[in-house]
Amino acid sequence: MMKLNFFAGVEYKNKVFFSAFLVNGLFVMDLNTNEVKYLKMFDKEKMKERLHRRAFIYRNEAWFIPQEAEFIACVNLETLDICYFRPPYKQANFDFEKDRYFHTYVSGNVIQDRFLFLVPGDIDTVSVIDMETHKIVELYRNDDINAKQFSDVLVINNELWIFPWKGKSIIVMNIMTKEIREMKWEFEDYSYDSVVQTDREIWFAPSEAEKIAYLELDTNNICFLDLKNYKNKYSTIMKLAQDRLLMCPFDGNDFVVIDVSRKTTEYIQFEELQDIFAKEPNKMSIIDSSDKKLITTGETNYILSFEDDAKIKRIIPIGKNINEFSGYINDFMNSVDLNAVLECYGSDAEKLLGIENYLKSVLDHHRNEEEKDYNIGSNIWNIIKKN
Repeated sequence: MMKLNFFAGVEYKNKVFFSAFLVNGLFVMDLNTNEVKYLKMFDKEKMKERLHRRAFIYRNEAWFIPQEAEFIACVNLETLDICYFRPPYKQANFDFEKDRYFHTYVSGNVIQDRFLFLVPGDIDTVSVIDMETHKIVELYRNDDINAKQFSDVLVINNELWIFPWKGKSIIVMNIMTKEIREMKWEFEDYSYDSVVQTDREIWFAPSEAEKIAYLELDTNNICFLDLKNYKNKYSTIMKLAQDRLLMCPFDGNDFVVIDVSRKTTEYIQFEELQDIFAKEPNKMSIIDSSDKKLITTGETNYILSFEDDAKIKRIIPIGKNINEFSGYINDFMNSVDLNAVLECYGSDAEKLLGIENYLKSVLDHHRNEEEKDYNIGSNIWNIIKKN
Protein backbone atom coordinates (compact mmCIF):
# COMPACT_ATOMS: atom_id res chain seq x y z
CA MET A 1 0.00 0.00 0.00
CA MET A 2 1.36 3.41 -0.98
CA LYS A 3 0.98 6.24 1.53
CA LEU A 4 0.36 9.84 0.57
CA ASN A 5 3.14 12.26 1.34
CA PHE A 6 4.51 15.39 -0.28
CA PHE A 7 7.16 18.09 -0.55
CA ALA A 8 5.01 20.81 -2.14
CA GLY A 9 1.93 22.19 -0.39
CA VAL A 10 0.16 25.37 0.75
CA GLU A 11 -2.36 26.11 3.49
CA TYR A 12 -5.54 27.97 2.47
CA LYS A 13 -8.69 28.37 4.59
CA ASN A 14 -7.44 25.74 7.06
CA LYS A 15 -6.85 23.18 4.32
CA VAL A 16 -3.55 21.95 2.94
CA PHE A 17 -3.47 21.60 -0.86
CA PHE A 18 -0.58 19.45 -1.98
CA SER A 19 1.03 17.75 -4.95
CA ALA A 20 1.61 14.15 -3.91
CA PHE A 21 5.06 12.60 -3.85
CA LEU A 22 5.44 9.56 -6.18
CA VAL A 23 2.09 10.15 -7.94
CA ASN A 24 0.58 12.74 -10.25
CA GLY A 25 -2.24 14.20 -8.21
CA LEU A 26 -3.50 17.34 -6.46
CA PHE A 27 -4.94 16.48 -3.03
CA VAL A 28 -6.40 18.45 -0.13
CA MET A 29 -6.29 17.74 3.60
CA ASP A 30 -8.81 19.39 5.93
CA LEU A 31 -6.93 20.44 9.07
CA ASN A 32 -10.15 20.35 11.11
CA THR A 33 -11.07 16.75 10.31
CA ASN A 34 -7.74 15.39 8.90
CA GLU A 35 -9.77 14.08 5.94
CA VAL A 36 -7.81 13.80 2.68
CA LYS A 37 -9.50 14.09 -0.71
CA TYR A 38 -8.27 13.68 -4.27
CA LEU A 39 -9.02 16.74 -6.42
CA LYS A 40 -7.49 16.27 -9.88
CA MET A 41 -4.40 15.33 -11.85
CA PHE A 42 -1.85 17.75 -13.27
CA ASP A 43 -3.07 16.87 -16.73
CA LYS A 44 -0.15 18.32 -18.73
CA GLU A 45 2.46 16.35 -16.83
CA LYS A 46 4.08 13.09 -17.83
CA MET A 47 4.64 10.27 -15.36
CA LYS A 48 7.37 11.29 -12.90
CA GLU A 49 8.02 10.30 -9.30
CA ARG A 50 8.73 13.77 -7.89
CA LEU A 51 6.73 16.33 -9.80
CA HIS A 52 6.94 19.37 -7.53
CA ARG A 53 9.63 20.58 -5.11
CA ARG A 54 7.88 23.48 -3.33
CA ALA A 55 4.64 25.42 -3.42
CA PHE A 56 3.90 29.06 -2.62
CA ILE A 57 0.61 30.83 -1.96
CA TYR A 58 -0.54 34.19 -3.28
CA ARG A 59 -4.11 35.20 -2.45
CA ASN A 60 -6.26 32.28 -3.69
CA GLU A 61 -3.58 30.75 -5.92
CA ALA A 62 -0.90 28.15 -5.29
CA TRP A 63 2.28 28.08 -7.37
CA PHE A 64 3.80 24.60 -7.66
CA ILE A 65 7.48 24.67 -8.59
CA PRO A 66 8.84 21.73 -10.61
CA GLN A 67 11.40 19.24 -9.48
CA GLU A 68 10.80 16.70 -12.26
CA ALA A 69 7.62 18.29 -13.66
CA GLU A 70 7.80 19.89 -17.08
CA PHE A 71 5.83 22.99 -16.10
CA ILE A 72 5.39 25.51 -13.31
CA ALA A 73 1.73 25.09 -12.27
CA CYS A 74 -0.51 27.84 -10.88
CA VAL A 75 -3.64 26.42 -9.24
CA ASN A 76 -6.71 28.54 -8.48
CA LEU A 77 -7.72 27.09 -5.11
CA GLU A 78 -11.36 28.15 -5.50
CA THR A 79 -12.01 26.79 -9.00
CA LEU A 80 -9.11 24.27 -9.22
CA ASP A 81 -8.27 25.60 -12.69
CA ILE A 82 -4.56 25.14 -13.48
CA CYS A 83 -2.38 27.41 -15.63
CA TYR A 84 0.93 25.99 -16.83
CA PHE A 85 4.15 27.91 -17.51
CA ARG A 86 7.29 26.52 -19.06
CA PRO A 87 10.39 27.27 -16.91
CA PRO A 88 12.74 29.67 -18.71
CA TYR A 89 16.30 28.43 -19.21
CA LYS A 90 18.88 27.79 -21.91
CA GLN A 91 20.82 24.82 -20.54
CA ALA A 92 19.97 21.84 -18.36
CA ASN A 93 22.00 19.03 -16.79
CA PHE A 94 19.34 16.41 -17.56
CA ASP A 95 17.33 14.85 -20.33
CA PHE A 96 13.69 15.38 -19.35
CA GLU A 97 12.43 12.36 -21.29
CA LYS A 98 15.04 9.86 -20.07
CA ASP A 99 16.43 10.93 -16.70
CA ARG A 100 15.14 10.44 -13.16
CA TYR A 101 16.06 12.16 -9.90
CA PHE A 102 16.86 15.62 -11.21
CA HIS A 103 15.91 19.06 -9.89
CA THR A 104 14.67 21.75 -12.25
CA TYR A 105 14.41 23.99 -9.17
CA VAL A 106 15.56 23.35 -5.61
CA SER A 107 13.56 26.06 -3.89
CA GLY A 108 12.22 29.59 -4.04
CA ASN A 109 11.84 32.71 -1.94
CA VAL A 110 8.95 35.19 -1.88
CA ILE A 111 9.89 38.88 -1.64
CA GLN A 112 7.41 41.64 -0.72
CA ASP A 113 4.66 38.99 -0.46
CA ARG A 114 4.33 38.95 -4.25
CA PHE A 115 7.53 38.22 -6.16
CA LEU A 116 8.64 34.58 -6.24
CA PHE A 117 12.36 34.14 -6.92
CA LEU A 118 13.16 30.64 -8.21
CA VAL A 119 16.37 28.82 -7.27
CA PRO A 120 17.60 26.67 -10.18
CA GLY A 121 18.89 23.17 -9.58
CA ASP A 122 19.98 21.44 -12.78
CA ILE A 123 19.20 24.41 -15.05
CA ASP A 124 21.12 27.62 -15.64
CA THR A 125 18.62 30.42 -14.98
CA VAL A 126 17.48 32.32 -11.88
CA SER A 127 13.98 33.71 -12.58
CA VAL A 128 11.31 35.70 -10.78
CA ILE A 129 7.53 35.33 -11.03
CA ASP A 130 5.20 38.25 -10.43
CA MET A 131 2.45 36.16 -8.84
CA GLU A 132 -0.08 38.95 -9.35
CA THR A 133 0.41 39.42 -13.11
CA HIS A 134 1.70 35.87 -13.84
CA LYS A 135 4.74 37.27 -15.65
CA ILE A 136 8.06 35.43 -15.45
CA VAL A 137 11.36 37.29 -15.96
CA GLU A 138 14.87 35.83 -16.27
CA LEU A 139 17.35 37.56 -13.93
CA TYR A 140 20.67 35.74 -13.95
CA ARG A 141 22.20 33.01 -16.09
CA ASN A 142 24.79 30.60 -14.70
CA ASP A 143 27.66 30.38 -17.19
CA ASP A 144 28.86 26.96 -15.95
CA ILE A 145 26.15 24.68 -14.53
CA ASN A 146 28.68 21.92 -13.89
CA ALA A 147 31.01 24.01 -11.72
CA LYS A 148 28.41 26.23 -10.02
CA GLN A 149 25.08 25.27 -8.44
CA PHE A 150 22.92 27.25 -6.05
CA SER A 151 21.22 26.54 -2.72
CA ASP A 152 19.05 29.62 -2.16
CA VAL A 153 18.48 33.30 -3.00
CA LEU A 154 17.60 36.49 -1.11
CA VAL A 155 16.86 40.07 -2.16
CA ILE A 156 18.51 42.71 0.05
CA ASN A 157 18.36 46.43 -0.80
CA ASN A 158 17.53 45.82 -4.48
CA GLU A 159 20.34 43.29 -4.78
CA LEU A 160 19.85 39.63 -5.63
CA TRP A 161 22.05 37.41 -3.45
CA ILE A 162 22.67 33.92 -4.88
CA PHE A 163 24.18 31.41 -2.47
CA PRO A 164 26.39 28.51 -3.59
CA TRP A 165 25.67 24.80 -3.27
CA LYS A 166 28.74 24.25 -5.45
CA GLY A 167 31.17 27.07 -6.04
CA LYS A 168 33.50 29.53 -4.35
CA SER A 169 31.52 32.77 -4.21
CA ILE A 170 28.23 34.37 -3.22
CA ILE A 171 26.97 36.20 -6.30
CA VAL A 172 25.40 39.62 -5.66
CA MET A 173 23.59 41.27 -8.58
CA ASN A 174 22.04 44.72 -8.62
CA ILE A 175 18.55 44.05 -9.99
CA MET A 176 18.29 47.52 -11.56
CA THR A 177 21.71 47.82 -13.22
CA LYS A 178 22.57 44.07 -13.56
CA GLU A 179 26.00 44.90 -12.12
CA ILE A 180 27.53 41.85 -10.41
CA ARG A 181 29.97 41.55 -7.53
CA GLU A 182 31.17 38.39 -5.82
CA MET A 183 31.86 37.62 -2.17
CA LYS A 184 34.40 34.93 -1.40
CA TRP A 185 32.94 31.66 -0.10
CA GLU A 186 35.57 29.54 1.64
CA PHE A 187 33.52 26.44 2.41
CA GLU A 188 33.54 23.06 0.70
CA ASP A 189 30.80 22.24 -1.79
CA TYR A 190 27.49 21.13 -0.21
CA SER A 191 28.45 22.58 3.19
CA TYR A 192 25.34 24.74 3.61
CA ASP A 193 21.81 24.51 2.29
CA SER A 194 18.88 26.95 2.60
CA VAL A 195 19.18 30.43 4.13
CA VAL A 196 16.96 32.92 5.95
CA GLN A 197 17.45 36.62 6.67
CA THR A 198 16.85 38.28 10.03
CA ASP A 199 17.27 42.01 10.71
CA ARG A 200 21.02 42.22 10.10
CA GLU A 201 22.08 38.61 9.55
CA ILE A 202 21.83 35.76 7.06
CA TRP A 203 21.58 32.29 8.62
CA PHE A 204 22.70 29.09 6.86
CA ALA A 205 21.44 25.55 7.49
CA PRO A 206 24.44 23.16 7.70
CA SER A 207 24.23 20.20 5.36
CA GLU A 208 27.76 18.74 5.26
CA ALA A 209 29.14 21.39 7.64
CA GLU A 210 29.40 20.69 11.36
CA LYS A 211 28.43 24.17 12.59
CA ILE A 212 25.56 26.60 12.03
CA ALA A 213 26.80 29.70 10.19
CA TYR A 214 25.51 33.26 10.02
CA LEU A 215 26.76 36.25 8.07
CA GLU A 216 26.68 39.69 9.70
CA LEU A 217 25.46 42.11 7.03
CA ASP A 218 27.08 45.14 8.67
CA THR A 219 30.57 43.63 8.60
CA ASN A 220 30.33 40.69 6.14
CA ASN A 221 31.87 38.55 8.88
CA ILE A 222 30.79 34.90 9.07
CA CYS A 223 30.24 33.56 12.60
CA PHE A 224 29.32 30.12 13.91
CA LEU A 225 27.22 28.28 16.49
CA ASP A 226 28.07 24.79 17.65
CA LEU A 227 25.75 21.87 16.94
CA LYS A 228 25.10 19.28 19.64
CA ASN A 229 24.60 16.58 17.02
CA TYR A 230 27.20 17.78 14.56
CA LYS A 231 26.92 14.66 12.37
CA ASN A 232 23.28 15.48 11.54
CA LYS A 233 22.49 17.21 8.26
CA TYR A 234 19.92 19.98 7.91
CA SER A 235 18.13 21.41 4.93
CA THR A 236 15.00 23.54 5.39
CA ILE A 237 15.31 26.60 7.62
CA MET A 238 12.31 28.83 8.41
CA LYS A 239 11.51 31.91 10.46
CA LEU A 240 9.06 31.18 13.30
CA ALA A 241 9.17 34.67 14.82
CA GLN A 242 11.45 37.69 14.66
CA ASP A 243 13.98 36.06 16.98
CA ARG A 244 13.29 32.34 16.42
CA LEU A 245 14.42 30.10 13.54
CA LEU A 246 13.69 26.43 12.97
CA MET A 247 16.07 24.05 11.16
CA CYS A 248 14.68 20.75 9.86
CA PRO A 249 16.80 17.61 9.53
CA PHE A 250 17.61 16.13 6.16
CA ASP A 251 19.50 13.27 7.76
CA GLY A 252 19.20 13.23 11.54
CA ASN A 253 16.96 12.92 14.58
CA ASP A 254 16.21 16.43 15.81
CA PHE A 255 14.94 19.88 14.93
CA VAL A 256 17.09 22.84 15.94
CA VAL A 257 15.53 26.04 17.29
CA ILE A 258 17.83 29.06 17.07
CA ASP A 259 17.39 32.13 19.27
CA VAL A 260 19.00 34.72 17.01
CA SER A 261 19.13 37.40 19.72
CA ARG A 262 20.91 35.28 22.30
CA LYS A 263 22.77 33.12 19.76
CA THR A 264 21.64 29.93 21.50
CA THR A 265 20.15 26.64 20.29
CA GLU A 266 17.49 24.22 21.55
CA TYR A 267 16.67 20.75 20.23
CA ILE A 268 13.35 18.99 19.56
CA GLN A 269 13.78 15.23 19.35
CA PHE A 270 10.24 13.73 19.59
CA GLU A 271 11.40 10.85 21.76
CA GLU A 272 7.82 9.60 22.00
CA LEU A 273 7.34 9.67 18.22
CA GLN A 274 10.59 8.70 16.54
CA ASP A 275 9.00 7.76 13.20
CA ILE A 276 8.86 11.47 12.39
CA PHE A 277 12.53 11.04 11.48
CA ALA A 278 13.43 8.89 8.49
CA LYS A 279 16.10 6.20 8.61
CA GLU A 280 17.46 7.50 5.31
CA PRO A 281 17.91 11.08 4.04
CA ASN A 282 14.50 12.74 3.73
CA LYS A 283 13.52 16.22 2.59
CA MET A 284 11.22 18.19 4.91
CA SER A 285 9.55 21.27 3.49
CA ILE A 286 7.68 24.42 4.51
CA ILE A 287 3.94 24.43 3.82
CA ASP A 288 3.42 28.01 2.73
CA SER A 289 0.71 29.84 4.67
CA SER A 290 -0.31 33.42 5.40
CA ASP A 291 -0.71 32.88 9.16
CA LYS A 292 0.43 29.37 10.16
CA LYS A 293 3.85 27.77 10.70
CA LEU A 294 3.59 24.35 9.07
CA ILE A 295 6.12 21.73 7.99
CA THR A 296 5.61 18.57 5.96
CA THR A 297 7.95 15.80 7.10
CA GLY A 298 8.14 14.40 3.56
CA GLU A 299 8.30 10.62 3.34
CA THR A 300 7.46 10.07 7.02
CA ASN A 301 3.87 11.28 6.50
CA TYR A 302 3.31 14.02 9.08
CA ILE A 303 2.33 17.68 9.13
CA LEU A 304 3.79 19.63 12.06
CA SER A 305 2.24 22.88 13.28
CA PHE A 306 4.50 25.20 15.33
CA GLU A 307 3.79 28.16 17.58
CA ASP A 308 5.92 31.30 17.15
CA ASP A 309 7.95 30.32 20.23
CA ALA A 310 8.79 26.97 18.53
CA LYS A 311 6.46 24.89 20.69
CA ILE A 312 4.61 22.17 18.82
CA LYS A 313 0.97 23.05 18.37
CA ARG A 314 -0.17 19.91 16.52
CA ILE A 315 1.27 16.71 15.09
CA ILE A 316 -0.99 15.58 12.23
CA PRO A 317 -0.46 12.18 10.59
CA ILE A 318 -1.47 12.19 6.93
CA GLY A 319 -2.03 8.44 7.17
CA LYS A 320 -4.33 7.89 4.21
CA ASN A 321 -3.75 5.21 1.62
CA ILE A 322 -3.86 5.91 -2.08
CA ASN A 323 -6.00 2.85 -2.75
CA GLU A 324 -8.82 4.50 -0.82
CA PHE A 325 -9.17 7.15 -3.53
CA SER A 326 -11.31 5.45 -6.15
CA GLY A 327 -11.74 8.71 -8.05
CA TYR A 328 -8.00 9.03 -8.40
CA ILE A 329 -7.58 5.46 -9.61
CA ASN A 330 -10.33 5.95 -12.21
CA ASP A 331 -8.75 9.17 -13.49
CA PHE A 332 -5.34 7.57 -13.45
CA MET A 333 -6.36 4.46 -15.37
CA ASN A 334 -8.19 6.54 -17.99
CA SER A 335 -5.66 9.33 -18.42
CA VAL A 336 -2.16 7.95 -18.05
CA ASP A 337 -0.05 5.81 -20.36
CA LEU A 338 0.21 2.65 -18.25
CA ASN A 339 3.36 1.60 -20.12
CA ALA A 340 4.97 4.76 -18.74
CA VAL A 341 3.78 3.82 -15.24
CA LEU A 342 5.35 0.37 -15.49
CA GLU A 343 8.59 1.82 -16.83
CA CYS A 344 8.69 4.45 -14.09
CA TYR A 345 7.74 2.30 -11.11
CA GLY A 346 8.27 -1.34 -12.11
CA SER A 347 6.78 -3.70 -9.52
CA ASP A 348 6.10 -0.71 -7.22
CA ALA A 349 3.27 0.21 -9.59
CA GLU A 350 1.13 -2.33 -7.72
CA LYS A 351 1.19 0.00 -4.70
CA LEU A 352 0.04 2.84 -6.90
CA LEU A 353 -2.69 1.10 -8.88
CA GLY A 354 -3.88 -1.66 -6.56
CA ILE A 355 -3.34 -5.31 -7.38
CA GLU A 356 -6.32 -5.69 -9.75
CA ASN A 357 -5.46 -2.64 -11.85
CA TYR A 358 -1.78 -3.53 -11.75
CA LEU A 359 -2.38 -7.02 -13.16
CA LYS A 360 -4.65 -5.56 -15.85
CA SER A 361 -1.98 -3.03 -16.83
CA VAL A 362 0.72 -5.72 -16.99
CA LEU A 363 -1.47 -7.90 -19.22
CA ASP A 364 -2.26 -4.95 -21.47
CA HIS A 365 1.44 -4.08 -21.60
CA HIS A 366 2.34 -7.62 -22.71
CA ARG A 367 -0.43 -7.63 -25.32
CA ASN A 368 0.88 -4.36 -26.72
CA GLU A 369 4.42 -5.77 -26.88
CA GLU A 370 3.17 -8.93 -28.63
CA GLU A 371 1.26 -6.81 -31.14
CA LYS A 372 4.42 -4.78 -31.81
CA ASP A 373 6.40 -7.99 -32.41
CA TYR A 374 3.68 -9.34 -34.72
CA ASN A 375 3.50 -6.08 -36.66
CA ILE A 376 7.29 -5.99 -37.04
CA GLY A 377 7.27 -9.59 -38.32
CA SER A 378 4.46 -8.83 -40.78
CA ASN A 379 6.27 -5.79 -42.09
CA ILE A 380 9.46 -7.79 -42.66
CA TRP A 381 7.60 -10.50 -44.64
CA ASN A 382 5.79 -7.87 -46.70
CA ILE A 383 9.14 -6.26 -47.63
CA ILE A 384 10.60 -9.66 -48.61
CA LYS A 385 7.57 -10.50 -50.78
CA LYS A 386 7.87 -7.18 -52.63
CA ASN A 387 11.48 -7.94 -53.44
